[in-house]
Amino acid sequence: MAPPEGFFELDEQGLRGWMQERDLPPFTARQLQDWVYRRGVIDTAAMTDLSKAARERVAREMVFERGEVRRHLAATDGTQKLLMAWPDARPGGVTALPILDAEERRTECVMIPAEERRTACVSSQVGCPVGCRFCASGIGGLEGNLTRGRIVEQVWRLGRLEGVGRISHVVFMGMGEPLANFEAVTGAIRTLNSAWGLGIGARRITVSTV
Repeated sequence: MAPPEGFFELDEQGLRGWMQERDLPPFTARQLQDWVYRRGVIDTAAMTDLSKAARERVAREMVFERGEVRRHLAATDGTQKLLMAWPDARPGGVTALPILDAEERRTECVMIPAEERRTACVSSQVGCPVGCRFCASGIGGLEGNLTRGRIVEQVWRLGRLEGVGRISHVVFMGMGEPLANFEAVTGAIRTLNSAWGLGIGARRITVSTV
């Protein structure tokens, strides 16, 4: 049996195709995206406008949260940080480099509040290949690339933290060199920016690179 499909890995066309492969109406893709991206809901039982057949297939054959929160820190100024673990970080999860099955791969993401802004600072890789002297991310070298879905998931999960609400800005300034993981980063940006995704304006998404 094939492993569950990762919701955040799929763009609009990919999700429509997933539905069609299962003889579900293509418009179900838009309904599902609305529940997840607009309302922050991943409990299929609560998705009342989806057919029973669609809810059952999605619950059985799709996964939303790949990462596991190992630590959640909150500062007095409202900043919140998540230490995320990716237990299934192997080809298809974290990609490009050999991954030892027995080891977790961990990254951090941060929500930074400033007046009306809610900025998500996200990672694009596990470790970093650059090794800048002022940055601790590259001390252990590069362990792997985060997939498109794992990058999007960081932003989505930060937006679901208590008191955060909608993420308004995204900066790729966490772990990793974004342009060394170009395909996944640009794919994630399309999801973050698209009307069917998180709908964050392009001018509010910043890619920081050496």
